[in-house]
Amino acid sequence: MNVSDSATDQAAKDYYILRVTSQAAQDTDIDLGSVGDGVDNAETIKAVCSVVRVPSSPAPAAAYSTNHNTATTVDSTGSVTTSDTLAGHFESRRTYAVGSAHAEGSGLIGEVWNDNPYSTSYGQTQIFRSEFGMTNTARATALKYEPNEWARIWKDKLIEHKWDIEQAALFSAQYSPTASNSSVNTTQGAIDFVLNTGNIFSLTESTKTSDDFLDDMSQFLDPRYNNANATLFFCDTSTYNWLHKLSGYFSNSLELSPNFSSNFAAQGRGSMFGVDFTRISTVYGDMNVVRNIHLDGSVVKMLAMNMKYVGYRPLVGNGMNRDTAVYVGVSSLENSGDDKRVDMILTEAGFEFKMPEAHAIWK
Repeated sequence: MNVSDSATDQAAKDYYILRVTSQAAQDTDIDLGSVGDGVDNAETIKAVCSVVRVPSSPAPAAAYSTNHNTATTVDSTGSVTTSDTLAGHFESRRTYAVGSAHAEGSGLIGEVWNDNPYSTSYGQTQIFRSEFGMTNTARATALKYEPNEWARIWKDKLIEHKWDIEQAALFSAQYSPTASNSSVNTTQGAIDFVLNTGNIFSLTESTKTSDDFLDDMSQFLDPRYNNANATLFFCDTSTYNWLHKLSGYFSNSLELSPNFSSNFAAQGRGSMFGVDFTRISTVYGDMNVVRNIHLDGSVVKMLAMNMKYVGYRPLVGNGMNRDTAVYVGVSSLENSGDDKRVDMILTEAGFEFKMPEAHAIWK
Protein backbone atom coordinates (compact mmCIF):
# COMPACT_ATOMS: atom_id res chain seq x y z
CA MET A 1 0.00 0.00 0.00
CA ASN A 2 1.63 3.24 -1.15
CA VAL A 3 2.04 6.01 1.45
CA SER A 4 2.88 9.70 1.36
CA ASP A 5 4.11 12.13 4.00
CA SER A 6 0.92 14.21 4.22
CA ALA A 7 -2.82 13.69 4.02
CA THR A 8 -3.04 15.71 0.79
CA ASP A 9 0.15 14.51 -0.90
CA GLN A 10 -0.50 12.77 -4.21
CA ALA A 11 2.97 11.29 -4.74
CA ALA A 12 3.95 7.91 -3.26
CA LYS A 13 7.04 8.13 -1.04
CA ASP A 14 7.20 4.56 0.24
CA TYR A 15 4.95 1.56 0.88
CA TYR A 16 3.63 -0.90 3.44
CA ILE A 17 3.38 -4.65 2.90
CA LEU A 18 0.31 -5.92 4.76
CA ARG A 19 -0.90 -9.46 5.27
CA VAL A 20 -4.66 -9.84 5.31
CA THR A 21 -5.61 -12.04 8.26
CA SER A 22 -9.40 -11.79 8.29
CA GLN A 23 -12.37 -9.83 7.05
CA ALA A 24 -13.73 -7.22 9.44
CA ALA A 25 -17.38 -6.45 10.09
CA GLN A 26 -18.81 -4.58 7.13
CA ASP A 27 -20.34 -1.12 7.58
CA THR A 28 -23.97 -0.84 6.56
CA ASP A 29 -23.35 2.37 4.63
CA ILE A 30 -20.07 3.20 2.93
CA ASP A 31 -20.10 6.46 1.00
CA LEU A 32 -18.19 6.86 -2.24
CA GLY A 33 -15.15 8.88 -1.19
CA SER A 34 -16.06 12.28 0.26
CA VAL A 35 -19.13 12.75 -1.91
CA GLY A 36 -21.42 12.03 1.04
CA ASP A 37 -24.30 10.93 -1.13
CA GLY A 38 -25.08 7.90 1.03
CA VAL A 39 -24.70 5.50 -1.88
CA ASP A 40 -23.49 2.10 -0.75
CA ASN A 41 -20.29 0.88 -2.34
CA ALA A 42 -21.01 -2.85 -2.41
CA GLU A 43 -17.55 -3.70 -3.75
CA THR A 44 -15.77 -2.30 -0.66
CA ILE A 45 -14.60 -4.85 1.94
CA LYS A 46 -12.95 -4.03 5.28
CA ALA A 47 -9.97 -6.23 6.10
CA VAL A 48 -7.87 -6.86 9.23
CA CYS A 49 -4.15 -6.89 8.36
CA SER A 50 -0.81 -7.52 10.02
CA VAL A 51 2.20 -5.44 9.02
CA VAL A 52 5.01 -7.29 7.20
CA ARG A 53 7.01 -4.26 6.09
CA VAL A 54 6.96 -0.70 7.40
CA PRO A 55 8.00 2.32 5.32
CA SER A 56 11.36 3.90 6.18
CA SER A 57 10.54 7.42 4.99
CA PRO A 58 8.15 8.80 6.02
CA ALA A 59 8.16 7.13 9.40
CA PRO A 60 5.12 4.94 10.13
CA ALA A 61 3.75 7.46 12.62
CA ALA A 62 3.73 10.13 9.89
CA ALA A 63 2.75 7.99 6.90
CA TYR A 64 -0.50 8.57 5.08
CA SER A 65 -2.17 6.54 2.38
CA THR A 66 -1.72 8.46 -0.86
CA ASN A 67 -4.96 10.29 -1.49
CA HIS A 68 -6.72 12.94 -3.55
CA ASN A 69 -6.33 16.50 -2.39
CA THR A 70 -8.99 19.17 -2.82
CA ALA A 71 -7.56 20.27 -6.15
CA THR A 72 -7.78 16.80 -7.62
CA THR A 73 -11.05 15.06 -6.84
CA VAL A 74 -13.04 12.22 -8.28
CA ASP A 75 -16.82 12.63 -8.33
CA SER A 76 -19.47 9.91 -8.05
CA THR A 77 -19.33 9.24 -11.81
CA GLY A 78 -15.58 8.65 -11.79
CA SER A 79 -14.75 11.93 -13.59
CA VAL A 80 -11.40 13.48 -12.61
CA THR A 81 -11.31 17.25 -12.25
CA THR A 82 -7.73 17.59 -13.45
CA SER A 83 -5.83 17.47 -16.71
CA ASP A 84 -3.92 14.38 -15.56
CA THR A 85 -4.49 11.16 -17.42
CA LEU A 86 -6.47 8.51 -15.59
CA ALA A 87 -3.53 6.13 -15.59
CA GLY A 88 -1.13 8.76 -14.27
CA HIS A 89 -3.61 10.08 -11.75
CA PHE A 90 -4.45 6.80 -10.07
CA GLU A 91 -1.19 4.87 -10.46
CA SER A 92 0.40 5.97 -7.16
CA ARG A 93 -2.88 5.42 -5.29
CA ARG A 94 -3.35 1.79 -6.15
CA THR A 95 -2.98 -1.06 -3.67
CA TYR A 96 -1.33 -4.09 -5.24
CA ALA A 97 -1.68 -7.77 -4.34
CA VAL A 98 1.83 -9.21 -3.87
CA GLY A 99 0.61 -12.80 -3.69
CA SER A 100 -0.73 -15.44 -1.32
CA ALA A 101 1.19 -16.93 1.63
CA HIS A 102 0.37 -19.99 3.74
CA ALA A 103 1.97 -21.73 6.72
CA GLU A 104 4.16 -24.78 6.26
CA GLY A 105 2.08 -27.95 6.28
CA SER A 106 -1.18 -26.00 6.09
CA GLY A 107 -4.28 -27.81 4.89
CA LEU A 108 -7.09 -26.86 2.60
CA ILE A 109 -8.63 -23.53 3.38
CA GLY A 110 -12.18 -24.78 2.75
CA GLU A 111 -13.06 -21.92 0.41
CA VAL A 112 -15.47 -22.21 -2.49
CA TRP A 113 -15.89 -19.75 -5.32
CA ASN A 114 -18.90 -17.50 -5.05
CA ASP A 115 -19.47 -15.59 -8.27
CA ASN A 116 -20.47 -12.00 -7.58
CA PRO A 117 -21.24 -10.53 -11.00
CA TYR A 118 -21.13 -6.80 -11.49
CA SER A 119 -22.37 -4.45 -14.17
CA THR A 120 -20.35 -4.04 -17.36
CA SER A 121 -20.89 -1.90 -20.41
CA TYR A 122 -21.77 -4.93 -22.52
CA GLY A 123 -23.29 -7.37 -20.06
CA GLN A 124 -26.94 -6.79 -20.77
CA THR A 125 -29.25 -7.87 -23.57
CA GLN A 126 -32.47 -6.20 -24.62
CA ILE A 127 -35.63 -7.74 -26.05
CA PHE A 128 -36.97 -6.13 -29.21
CA ARG A 129 -40.40 -7.24 -30.35
CA SER A 130 -42.68 -6.14 -33.19
CA GLU A 131 -46.18 -7.54 -33.53
CA PHE A 132 -48.60 -7.01 -36.36
CA GLY A 133 -51.94 -8.48 -37.19
CA MET A 134 -54.81 -8.22 -39.65
CA THR A 135 -58.27 -9.68 -39.88
CA ASN A 136 -58.74 -12.45 -42.39
CA THR A 137 -61.27 -10.27 -44.21
CA ALA A 138 -58.63 -7.59 -44.77
CA ARG A 139 -56.08 -10.19 -45.79
CA ALA A 140 -58.43 -11.55 -48.46
CA THR A 141 -59.31 -8.08 -49.84
CA ALA A 142 -57.45 -6.93 -52.95
CA LEU A 143 -57.17 -3.13 -53.02
CA LYS A 144 -56.85 -1.05 -56.17
CA TYR A 145 -53.39 0.36 -55.43
CA GLU A 146 -52.11 -2.37 -53.11
CA PRO A 147 -53.29 -5.84 -54.12
CA ASN A 148 -51.72 -7.50 -51.05
CA GLU A 149 -51.97 -5.26 -47.99
CA TRP A 150 -50.60 -7.99 -45.72
CA ALA A 151 -47.33 -8.19 -47.70
CA ARG A 152 -46.92 -4.41 -47.51
CA ILE A 153 -47.36 -4.31 -43.73
CA TRP A 154 -45.06 -7.31 -43.32
CA LYS A 155 -42.23 -5.47 -45.11
CA ASP A 156 -42.80 -2.26 -43.12
CA LYS A 157 -42.72 -4.16 -39.82
CA LEU A 158 -39.34 -5.71 -40.68
CA ILE A 159 -37.98 -2.21 -41.34
CA GLU A 160 -39.53 -0.94 -38.11
CA HIS A 161 -37.93 -3.76 -36.12
CA LYS A 162 -34.45 -3.10 -37.47
CA TRP A 163 -34.97 0.65 -36.95
CA ASP A 164 -35.70 0.03 -33.27
CA ILE A 165 -32.53 -2.04 -32.91
CA GLU A 166 -30.40 0.66 -34.54
CA GLN A 167 -31.92 3.35 -32.31
CA ALA A 168 -30.95 1.28 -29.27
CA ALA A 169 -27.49 0.61 -30.72
CA LEU A 170 -26.94 4.37 -30.81
CA PHE A 171 -28.84 5.94 -27.93
CA SER A 172 -29.72 3.27 -25.37
CA ALA A 173 -28.19 3.20 -21.88
CA GLN A 174 -27.62 0.00 -19.95
CA TYR A 175 -30.20 -0.60 -17.26
CA SER A 176 -30.83 -3.56 -14.99
CA PRO A 177 -34.09 -3.68 -13.03
CA THR A 178 -34.29 -3.89 -9.28
CA ALA A 179 -36.77 -5.83 -7.21
CA SER A 180 -39.00 -2.79 -6.90
CA ASN A 181 -39.67 -2.23 -10.58
CA SER A 182 -40.24 -4.05 -13.85
CA SER A 183 -38.07 -6.77 -15.38
CA VAL A 184 -37.21 -4.79 -18.52
CA ASN A 185 -33.46 -4.79 -19.32
CA THR A 186 -31.83 -2.39 -21.74
CA THR A 187 -28.42 -2.67 -23.40
CA GLN A 188 -25.84 0.10 -23.83
CA GLY A 189 -25.67 2.13 -27.02
CA ALA A 190 -22.59 3.53 -28.74
CA ILE A 191 -23.28 7.17 -27.92
CA ASP A 192 -23.75 6.49 -24.21
CA PHE A 193 -20.53 4.43 -24.19
CA VAL A 194 -18.44 7.09 -25.96
CA LEU A 195 -19.85 10.01 -23.96
CA ASN A 196 -18.90 8.20 -20.75
CA THR A 197 -15.47 6.85 -21.70
CA GLY A 198 -14.41 7.89 -25.23
CA ASN A 199 -12.96 10.92 -27.03
CA ILE A 200 -15.10 14.08 -27.15
CA PHE A 201 -14.48 16.86 -29.69
CA SER A 202 -16.41 20.00 -30.62
CA LEU A 203 -17.69 20.74 -34.11
CA THR A 204 -19.36 23.97 -35.22
CA GLU A 205 -19.48 24.12 -39.02
CA SER A 206 -19.36 27.93 -39.13
CA THR A 207 -16.10 28.16 -37.16
CA LYS A 208 -14.46 24.73 -37.49
CA THR A 209 -11.59 24.85 -39.99
CA SER A 210 -9.91 21.98 -41.77
CA ASP A 211 -6.81 22.60 -39.62
CA ASP A 212 -8.89 22.29 -36.45
CA PHE A 213 -10.48 19.11 -37.73
CA LEU A 214 -7.11 17.57 -38.63
CA ASP A 215 -5.90 18.36 -35.11
CA ASP A 216 -8.82 16.31 -33.79
CA MET A 217 -7.99 13.51 -36.20
CA SER A 218 -4.35 13.46 -35.10
CA GLN A 219 -5.45 12.83 -31.50
CA PHE A 220 -8.12 10.32 -32.42
CA LEU A 221 -6.23 8.22 -34.97
CA ASP A 222 -3.30 7.34 -32.74
CA PRO A 223 -1.46 4.53 -34.62
CA ARG A 224 -0.77 2.68 -31.36
CA TYR A 225 -4.39 1.57 -31.06
CA ASN A 226 -6.49 3.11 -33.81
CA ASN A 227 -6.57 3.48 -37.57
CA ALA A 228 -8.99 5.02 -40.04
CA ASN A 229 -9.45 1.94 -42.22
CA ALA A 230 -11.57 0.13 -39.64
CA THR A 231 -13.45 3.25 -38.50
CA LEU A 232 -16.85 4.42 -39.71
CA PHE A 233 -17.73 8.08 -39.26
CA PHE A 234 -21.51 8.38 -38.83
CA CYS A 235 -22.66 11.96 -39.47
CA ASP A 236 -25.89 13.86 -39.22
CA THR A 237 -27.02 15.52 -42.44
CA SER A 238 -25.47 18.96 -41.84
CA THR A 239 -22.06 17.52 -40.90
CA TYR A 240 -22.21 15.11 -43.84
CA ASN A 241 -22.74 18.09 -46.15
CA TRP A 242 -20.01 20.11 -44.40
CA LEU A 243 -17.43 17.36 -44.89
CA HIS A 244 -18.31 17.03 -48.57
CA LYS A 245 -18.15 20.80 -49.10
CA LEU A 246 -14.77 20.92 -47.37
CA SER A 247 -13.35 17.98 -49.31
CA GLY A 248 -14.90 19.26 -52.55
CA TYR A 249 -13.17 22.60 -52.10
CA PHE A 250 -9.81 20.87 -51.73
CA SER A 251 -10.39 18.64 -54.74
CA ASN A 252 -11.61 21.38 -57.07
CA SER A 253 -9.43 24.28 -55.94
CA LEU A 254 -6.13 22.76 -54.87
CA GLU A 255 -5.52 20.03 -57.42
CA LEU A 256 -2.58 21.43 -59.36
CA SER A 257 -2.01 18.37 -61.52
CA PRO A 258 -3.16 14.73 -61.79
CA ASN A 259 -0.05 13.79 -59.79
CA PHE A 260 -0.97 16.05 -56.88
CA SER A 261 -3.21 14.76 -54.08
CA SER A 262 -4.57 17.15 -51.46
CA ASN A 263 -4.67 16.16 -47.82
CA PHE A 264 -8.45 16.43 -47.48
CA ALA A 265 -10.35 15.31 -50.55
CA ALA A 266 -13.19 13.00 -51.56
CA GLN A 267 -11.77 9.82 -53.12
CA GLY A 268 -14.87 7.84 -54.10
CA ARG A 269 -17.25 5.42 -52.45
CA GLY A 270 -17.08 2.00 -50.82
CA SER A 271 -18.93 -0.43 -48.57
CA MET A 272 -18.21 -1.83 -45.10
CA PHE A 273 -20.45 -4.29 -43.25
CA GLY A 274 -23.13 -3.66 -45.86
CA VAL A 275 -23.05 0.12 -45.28
CA ASP A 276 -22.22 2.42 -48.20
CA PHE A 277 -19.79 5.21 -47.37
CA THR A 278 -17.91 8.07 -48.98
CA ARG A 279 -14.14 7.85 -48.69
CA ILE A 280 -12.47 11.16 -47.80
CA SER A 281 -8.68 11.21 -47.84
CA THR A 282 -6.83 12.95 -45.00
CA VAL A 283 -3.20 13.08 -43.96
CA TYR A 284 -4.09 10.60 -41.16
CA GLY A 285 -5.79 8.09 -43.42
CA ASP A 286 -9.06 7.66 -45.26
CA MET A 287 -12.30 8.61 -43.49
CA ASN A 288 -15.22 6.30 -44.26
CA VAL A 289 -18.11 8.76 -43.94
CA VAL A 290 -21.74 7.62 -43.62
CA ARG A 291 -24.84 9.78 -43.39
CA ASN A 292 -26.96 8.56 -40.49
CA ILE A 293 -30.35 10.23 -40.16
CA HIS A 294 -30.76 8.80 -36.65
CA LEU A 295 -28.34 11.55 -35.54
CA ASP A 296 -30.38 14.40 -37.09
CA GLY A 297 -31.73 16.56 -34.29
CA SER A 298 -29.48 15.00 -31.63
CA VAL A 299 -26.53 16.59 -29.83
CA VAL A 300 -24.16 14.29 -31.73
CA LYS A 301 -22.92 15.65 -35.03
CA MET A 302 -20.48 12.86 -35.83
CA LEU A 303 -19.87 9.48 -34.23
CA ALA A 304 -16.64 7.65 -35.07
CA MET A 305 -16.63 3.94 -34.24
CA ASN A 306 -13.72 1.59 -34.85
CA MET A 307 -15.63 -1.49 -35.97
CA LYS A 308 -12.85 -3.82 -34.80
CA TYR A 309 -13.94 -3.04 -31.25
CA VAL A 310 -17.71 -3.22 -31.73
CA GLY A 311 -19.76 -6.38 -31.44
CA TYR A 312 -23.39 -7.36 -31.89
CA ARG A 313 -24.16 -10.05 -29.34
CA PRO A 314 -27.43 -11.99 -29.69
CA LEU A 315 -28.32 -14.12 -26.69
CA VAL A 316 -27.35 -17.69 -27.59
CA GLY A 317 -27.07 -20.58 -25.16
CA ASN A 318 -28.43 -23.94 -24.04
CA GLY A 319 -29.53 -24.76 -27.56
CA MET A 320 -31.51 -21.52 -27.95
CA ASN A 321 -30.74 -18.71 -30.37
CA ARG A 322 -32.52 -15.45 -29.58
CA ASP A 323 -31.26 -13.60 -32.65
CA THR A 324 -33.89 -12.07 -34.94
CA ALA A 325 -36.62 -14.59 -35.75
CA VAL A 326 -40.10 -14.37 -37.25
CA TYR A 327 -42.90 -16.25 -35.49
CA VAL A 328 -45.73 -16.83 -37.94
CA GLY A 329 -49.31 -17.14 -36.76
CA VAL A 330 -48.75 -16.72 -33.01
CA SER A 331 -52.46 -15.97 -33.01
CA SER A 332 -54.69 -17.29 -35.79
CA LEU A 333 -58.16 -18.63 -36.49
CA GLU A 334 -56.80 -22.16 -36.21
CA ASN A 335 -55.12 -21.87 -32.79
CA SER A 336 -57.09 -19.14 -31.01
CA GLY A 337 -60.49 -19.01 -32.66
CA ASP A 338 -60.04 -15.29 -33.45
CA ASP A 339 -60.76 -14.47 -37.09
CA LYS A 340 -57.41 -12.79 -37.66
CA ARG A 341 -53.70 -13.55 -37.97
CA VAL A 342 -50.97 -12.07 -35.79
CA ASP A 343 -47.23 -12.49 -36.54
CA MET A 344 -44.31 -11.47 -34.32
CA ILE A 345 -40.67 -10.51 -34.93
CA LEU A 346 -38.45 -10.98 -31.86
CA THR A 347 -34.78 -10.25 -31.13
CA GLU A 348 -32.87 -10.48 -27.86
CA ALA A 349 -29.40 -9.03 -28.21
CA GLY A 350 -26.90 -6.58 -26.77
CA PHE A 351 -23.93 -4.57 -28.02
CA GLU A 352 -20.31 -4.85 -26.95
CA PHE A 353 -17.97 -1.87 -27.13
CA LYS A 354 -14.27 -2.10 -26.27
CA MET A 355 -11.22 0.17 -26.42
CA PRO A 356 -12.95 3.52 -25.65
CA GLU A 357 -9.94 5.43 -26.95
CA ALA A 358 -10.70 4.02 -30.43
CA HIS A 359 -14.09 5.77 -30.59
CA ALA A 360 -15.05 9.46 -30.65
CA ILE A 361 -17.92 11.91 -30.77
CA TRP A 362 -18.01 15.39 -32.27
CA LYS A 363 -20.82 17.53 -30.87
